[in-house]
Amino acid sequence: MNIAFEKLFEIQQVHEYFPDGVCRPLQLLPSCECQSFLRLYGLRFRPLNGGGAVYFPATPDSGENSQPILPIDEETRFTFALIADDLHFLNYTNLPFTTPGDSCYYFSNLHDSAMVDDFSLQLGNQGLVTAFDSVLLRPKFFAISAPAGPEKITVLDRQDRLVDSVVTPLAGEKENYQIDLRAHKSGLYTLHFSEGETSIYYVDDGLYQQKVFGVVDLFASKAVAEENQFVDIRQPEIVTPKTYSIHYEKRATFWRYYVIPRALEPSDVEKLRVFHEKGLFGFHKMGEACISGGENAVVFQSDDPIPLEQTPVKNLTLQFKRSGSEFQPLIEHLPAPKVTSIQIDPASGTVYSDVFVYI
Repeated sequence: MNIAFEKLFEIQQVHEYFPDGVCRPLQLLPSCECQSFLRLYGLRFRPLNGGGAVYFPATPDSGENSQPILPIDEETRFTFALIADDLHFLNYTNLPFTTPGDSCYYFSNLHDSAMVDDFSLQLGNQGLVTAFDSVLLRPKFFAISAPAGPEKITVLDRQDRLVDSVVTPLAGEKENYQIDLRAHKSGLYTLHFSEGETSIYYVDDGLYQQKVFGVVDLFASKAVAEENQFVDIRQPEIVTPKTYSIHYEKRATFWRYYVIPRALEPSDVEKLRVFHEKGLFGFHKMGEACISGGENAVVFQSDDPIPLEQTPVKNLTLQFKRSGSEFQPLIEHLPAPKVTSIQIDPASGTVYSDVFVYI
């Protein structure tokens, strides 16, 4: 017997860096708990380029006897991990350079006014992922440092309910405390300190061990705004399929061309320039620099940050001005910088992309 499946929801990841917008380097996978939930209710997960979708077994409409495809309550949740397959993903993504494991990006179809910012899971093209979407990632049993004392540290779950008896001092260590959530569900928790500060944690043993890039939680509960519901809360046998999108912005960097003039006389160096034939980007000469190997290079830097794209930039040329003539191309198509060539100024945080050109 063949069983037809219909879409319950889909998660798409979009990235400006790629010409087709599909963010393939981030793999979407259901968590262990989510896999068990899918099996329990006969649902299917299908991975897609840049995301994935969940399907439910379609049944003929039976009117009053139709049954909800899944329970509708505060605990009904689909959790997915975002796994980065590209070690250089952050090089071309406009997000802070962080090490996976200590934190992750969190996306949800819940609106939560208690958060610093609305997490960026969107319906359609409504915003980009930012640093505000980042939360701390921890296992269910972890330590923190805080001067407040255990009686002045409160832990709230996603529904803002107080979680009792989970904070204890570490023996012999001042201002260090253990947070024990092993008896509680995985998910989002907020720690409140007596100074008024708060820290948001996503707690899950498996996801922490995986050092995931991000976590997606999709809820089927009354707390979800109607426009974000994939199941009608009032009539849970009615499915309203949704497509949720996560949008990443491409990183813009200052481009630096190190031109090594092996075939030019020293006096000819001043006659070089980097020029975009359509005037989209401006470059200026920064001077000379000694590169690895002891050779001297003339450095040209872009006037403004240039967005990185997988499609090469066209019409960018290296030109030379001969005596009594206009500038003429020496190299008609300068290569765009590779995403592996990122350099960060530790003092200013300015991000550069370097290209070495030999002539």
